[in-house]
Amino acid sequence: MRQGWLGAILLAALAGGWPMHGQVATAPAADSLPDFVEVPAGPFTMGADPARDPLAFANERWSASAGEGTVDLPAFFIARTEITVRQFAAFASGGTWTVSPETLSGPPAHPATFVSWPQAVAYCRWLEATLKGSAAAPPAVKQRLA
Repeated sequence: MRQGWLGAILLAALAGGWPMHGQVATAPAADSLPDFVEVPAGPFTMGADPARDPLAFANERWSASAGEGTVDLPAFFIARTEITVRQFAAFASGGTWTVSPETLSGPPAHPATFVSWPQAVAYCRWLEATLKGSAAAPPAVKQRLA
């Protein structure tokens, strides 16, 4: 898994949220929760213009007629760093999902790897429920999730 995937999924979970399907959140240790930063609302350039980036692939274009396009994003929170092995282990300890031993074999402070897309989405759902019920969650993040 590319390390940025968990961050991107976390971004999506906090920006729009997902239904929890009855999951019950447990209260992990405070060091098992990510540290968040707020990204302010504003325009974002998506795509890659081959005129500016000759190494851009065709599938990185905004559209068939334009290399780049601009979208306006609302403010959102994202984890300051990649999700660590320690943070992912807090989710895995709930036993709802089977997690590969390789995922939890790295040093606790290193980014989690060997995480499938469904596991990453499940982690985000678990984290959303955990943050909603956690006294350790930053107030601004809890307000956004309300």
